Amino acid sequence: MSGSEDWDLTVCDKKLLESKIFSNPAKIGDLDKVYKEVLGLEEAVSRTFRVVNRNISQLNESDADIQKDTNAGFAEVAVRVDNLDLKVGKLEEKYEKLMIDLESRDNLEYDEIRSSDASRFLTANKRTEIIPPIPPHKIPSCSGANVTEKQKSLGNKSNLVQNNAVALINNVDQQHTNEFELNVLGEASTSGPQLGVFSGETAFAFDEWMVKFTDYIDVFGMAWTEPEKINRLKLYLGTQARSIFESLTVTERQTLATTLKNIRKKLDSPHFRELAYKRLAACYQRESESVNDFIKRLVPLVNSTSCQVPPEVKEETLCRCFMEKVRPEYQRS
Repeated sequence: MSGSEDWDLTVCDKKLLESKIFSNPAKIGDLDKVYKEVLGLEEAVSRTFRVVNRNISQLNESDADIQKDTNAGFAEVAVRVDNLDLKVGKLEEKYEKLMIDLESRDNLEYDEIRSSDASRFLTANKRTEIIPPIPPHKIPSCSGANVTEKQKSLGNKSNLVQNNAVALINNVDQQHTNEFELNVLGEASTSGPQLGVFSGETAFAFDEWMVKFTDYIDVFGMAWTEPEKINRLKLYLGTQARSIFESLTVTERQTLATTLKNIRKKLDSPHFRELAYKRLAACYQRESESVNDFIKRLVPLVNSTSCQVPPEVKEETLCRCFMEKVRPEYQRS
């Protein structure tokens, strides 16, 4: 079968009637040859039709299966859409009932507060505005001894009331101040170094930061629970460390110790070690960079790539990297 969907059939030999004269009568051998070719043609056509019928039957079966599966799928979709419609309707009803309940509850609470003694209590405990006494030189003078005595007596009473009110207000303000000072007293108000957010990407940098964080927990978090300590750790993690923290499972961050251990393990993976080696290989002293600034950049990279070696080997590696990566005018000949 060709690409144009035509069937190739061998009908007869093209040399069947070669060198034959049509005016001559046909011979028995020629007729016998034609007869055999016709039989072969019939057999070939029959075989081809059988193949075609078989293919058509298979296509019909496949089409029937596709129709059956499609109808079943559409029926399932229709059922789910109907169920979703019912669920949405129930959800809308619950939402309306909830809004009605909230409105009625708000109105009821407002009516209770308005009808109860709460408003009178708030009004009674509201701080009144204290008017300072008039200075002696601004008191208006009045004629008559009775008026003067009345003013003195009234002035003494008003001064006594005002003095008592001022003393009461001062006591209340002092209590509020003390309460405020107790509330704000915490890690932010204490003196000492503040803990910064960890933004590194190496296990060595995390080890240095982890020492500071454990000291921080020892000072401020002795009464904290494990979830509170883990939440505080999450607050101080940068982008890369935070993504590692989020990728940990629940069992991997059950306690603060296991969480720190697993984060450090992730940072010490071959991927991050390869990144550290690449950064060290690309670290060279810049043109306008001083030696001190270059050493500050170089030392963490060397430490991150040689955290498993002894100190003397690490020092030798640091010296070798420094001599290789410093500018030529500082290198030894």
